[in-house]
Amino acid sequence: MVTPTSRPTSFLGAAGSANATVSSQRCDNIDNCRNLDGIVQSCLVTILACVWFAVHRNIPAPRPKTSPELDSSIRIWTTLWRTVRDQKVSLIVFLVALFLPELILGWAVRQLVLARKLARKLEKARLNAIEARTGEVDDAEITERLEGQLSPGTPTTPTSTEFERMLSTNRRSQSHVPCDKCDGRGSQFDLFVAAKRIANADERWTVSHAFFVAMGGFEFYNEDGPLYPLSPANVLELVARDHIVPPTAHEISDRSKGDWLTKGVAIGQTVWFVVQCIARRATGLPVTSLEVMTLAYTVITVAMYAAWWHKPLNVSCAIRVPEEEVKEEEVFTCTSRWEKIGIYMVGWQDSYVDLRERKGLGVPIFWAGRPSINDGVVADLAVISVAMTFGAVHCVAWYSDFQSHLEQKLWRWSSIAIIAAPGALGAIGYTVLVSAFVAMRRLMPQPDPGSAYRTAGNQSAYFSARRAYAKAVNMFLLGIVFTPIIVIYIAARIILIVLSFTSLRGLPFAAYQTVQWTTFMPHI
Repeated sequence: MVTPTSRPTSFLGAAGSANATVSSQRCDNIDNCRNLDGIVQSCLVTILACVWFAVHRNIPAPRPKTSPELDSSIRIWTTLWRTVRDQKVSLIVFLVALFLPELILGWAVRQLVLARKLARKLEKARLNAIEARTGEVDDAEITERLEGQLSPGTPTTPTSTEFERMLSTNRRSQSHVPCDKCDGRGSQFDLFVAAKRIANADERWTVSHAFFVAMGGFEFYNEDGPLYPLSPANVLELVARDHIVPPTAHEISDRSKGDWLTKGVAIGQTVWFVVQCIARRATGLPVTSLEVMTLAYTVITVAMYAAWWHKPLNVSCAIRVPEEEVKEEEVFTCTSRWEKIGIYMVGWQDSYVDLRERKGLGVPIFWAGRPSINDGVVADLAVISVAMTFGAVHCVAWYSDFQSHLEQKLWRWSSIAIIAAPGALGAIGYTVLVSAFVAMRRLMPQPDPGSAYRTAGNQSAYFSARRAYAKAVNMFLLGIVFTPIIVIYIAARIILIVLSFTSLRGLPFAAYQTVQWTTFMPHI
């Protein structure tokens, strides 16, 4: 029912009561109308579902043990403080996803590209390790040894607390099959028996397992506690040695806090919002600027869910691995804060992280597992495409009603800016990088393996010169190319967010009308 009276009352209604462009009609039919509170609530809930539930963070730092000698009140406050500290990471990720969702998407896609390749490498290493021990341990010996380790009434399914006990048992045991690669961890026979007893030696490494590795799922421990998280290269090395077996699929899902209900609710809310927006456009009803901005977030959400579909959600602790020697990885260093910002913008921050120095800290917040340069390029191209689509969605409100002609112009120019910025960053950035790489190869060619340049020990100086050249190129990109584009992009995003809410002051009457779903049903 439509009556010529004041506009709908809401918590934002007073802000636009003086605006002459606001329709004097009021839509108060509960079957055919909605109010401003409902519009804002629907958008905020959808953005929350897009930003909060779609982000799959890495495994946090291990919690130190609380001394049982402390007073109970002190233990309670310590536990609460650690809980708040853990949520700080979630808040940081939430704010970045809210204002710079493209960075979160880049993190997700880089992890996906790495996980797909890592899963194949881990499975190949597992099969090679099995082939290496073929013929040294037969099924009868395994069965006999397992039965000897099981007391009457012991369940055949291993418990989560058996890992350390079994490892200590295997360290102390003596076997007739020695293993030079075991490094004090027992014999190869003992390790294989432990694998069969603890985690199904025939378990395959899947993409979910690879995600678990990339998010810091394995951590070195000794008698003093946690040491540092293992990189994908470390885990691959230990799998090749037959020192790590993949967790079962049940163990991975049990550690994950995500289930079909959680994902279903988030995806359902997002899909329902998108369907409503499409239906409004199909029936000629206007879509508010806030709804258009929310619709753009759903594009990023779909891409995030696609990239992280197999990644465990909100895992709270890593799998403990007894300390042993692994190969060191080359780590680059930053000399300035601006250089660090530029590295994060292009997604190369993992190469500047030394996990050995992160004792008790876990992997960094936006750690992707150190993908290769080629993997990073593939991820960047995918992110640029989605980011430009994210900006293009804002053009849906190109002809929407704004409070002034200036606001409409600001919306249009800001929409164009966030479409062009990702493409410009990618095109200019990679053009400069490729040109710099070609110039470096010509100006500083790598010496022949047998040349006096190498044999004299000057190879380190050669690589130092190349790093200095690369650093100069990076600073040029950041100072001359990236900074102006990033400033324009951030300003455009802020303008769009502000206009999304200020435009609610004077919505047309049709914006309060709801979709009549019966019009989409076939009838006579």
